[in-house]
Amino acid sequence: MITGLTELQTVRFNEAGDEVVILDQTQLPSKEVYVSLHTPEEIWEAIRKLKVRGAPAIGIAAAYGLSACAQRWAESDTGSFLSRLHKLAAYLNGARPTAVNLSASLKRMLRVVDQHPDLGCEAWKQLLHREATKIREEDAAACRLIGEHALARLKPGMGILTHCNAGHLAVSELGTALAPIYLGQERGYNFRVYADETRPLLQGARLTAYELSKAGVNVTLLCDNMAASLMQKGVIDAVIVGCDRVAAIVVSDINDRLSPKKEPPTTTATNIGILPPISPAIPIATGVRATTVPTDVPTAIEIKQAAKKSPGIKYPAGNTLSVKLTVASVAPTFCASMANAPARINIDTIYITSLLAAPLENTFNRSVNGNRAVVATPHTDDKTKATDNGTV
Repeated sequence: MITGLTELQTVRFNEAGDEVVILDQTQLPSKEVYVSLHTPEEIWEAIRKLKVRGAPAIGIAAAYGLSACAQRWAESDTGSFLSRLHKLAAYLNGARPTAVNLSASLKRMLRVVDQHPDLGCEAWKQLLHREATKIREEDAAACRLIGEHALARLKPGMGILTHCNAGHLAVSELGTALAPIYLGQERGYNFRVYADETRPLLQGARLTAYELSKAGVNVTLLCDNMAASLMQKGVIDAVIVGCDRVAAIVVSDINDRLSPKKEPPTTTATNIGILPPISPAIPIATGVRATTVPTDVPTAIEIKQAAKKSPGIKYPAGNTLSVKLTVASVAPTFCASMANAPARINIDTIYITSLLAAPLENTFNRSVNGNRAVVATPHTDDKTKATDNGTV
């Protein structure tokens, strides 16, 4: 692990395993403050108010929270314990109901208990602690796999654009989108990274630029509207982003948004977005865990959008603007902003990792009309090819 990142522990247990300790990301970059969460209400609030954020990190925090709270219960009656556990999981899931990793982690925690009905409360507590720890360990392994597969497609010295924060702070370690950058840093690739500020909460300015600079990466912070200009000048060689949720046929969705002619995908997975070829193609890759692909959401249209309240815009850095404003703030889609770039955009690869190949294959079997995605799993190599039905 890179020096500078090891000290940033997004989510962890205390020594007794009955508290969740998080790095309060609302106070970054000015202060690194760790907060101990004791109660369900504190855990719910931390997730809701983005003290812990990033799809994988939210899932880990919820699993840790469910386990930590259960360790403090004195129940010996198994029925009472199970009822309380399920109610707590439902309560925590309400903190961010649109977050796929949150619900996936909580369902997994409940499942490990429900699959062992003959055990007692104390044994269940041990199972919960082990399962929560396993969720974090699997996330760390998946992030490293994303990094290795993406790094194999990059060259030393490249200029890489990223948006929002899909790095170490958003996961267990390394990140999704930033994982190849950190692995490249370890191996002397000397990437030039450009981080969009990311309105309205400035995750790029507050978090991405912060963690990259802390790790010694050459990072430049951009205003969001600078990306197209840098693409035109040839400064950007690739774009790597993360995401909170991926539709099952996201490749087709992205193509629809980037192609003004609505032309069908071409025959290769590396040439899907179709824009006028004013400048050389700029590949876009998305680093994402398989748990972020909901099997019940076939297209982006079905994804529930969470409208944001306006304080991030009206009250920058806690200061009230001097004019009265009515602000409609809905989180913009990254792909839509890239469509304005004067360059041919290739949706190059969707890097998705899973420690089990079967669930991933089942997800992409839902793809239709020959849509393709390149899927990286421990069961594939760097020469992974996309097949006609979108599966590996």
